[in-house]
Amino acid sequence: MNASEFGIQAQVTCVRRELSYRRFVYPKRIAAGKTTTTEAEREIACMEAILVTLTKLLTEEKTRQELPLFGDLKQP
Repeated sequence: MNASEFGIQAQVTCVRRELSYRRFVYPKRIAAGKTTTTEAEREIACMEAILVTLTKLLTEEKTRQELPLFGDLKQP
């Protein structure tokens, strides 16, 4: 598999799943002393920023697909 096989929607889905996982796991890692609250918050914030970026790209992609390339081609 390579990166070009995954569209933006698939990436958004994956990031949402990863965020959910991190929100579940990080409190346990903090309690076990394996990471700090600051590190966990930073990682979650970074993943949230990735989600925002991908969501914007997805919205732009959908908008481009909806716009006609040469305007309205119908002649009156």
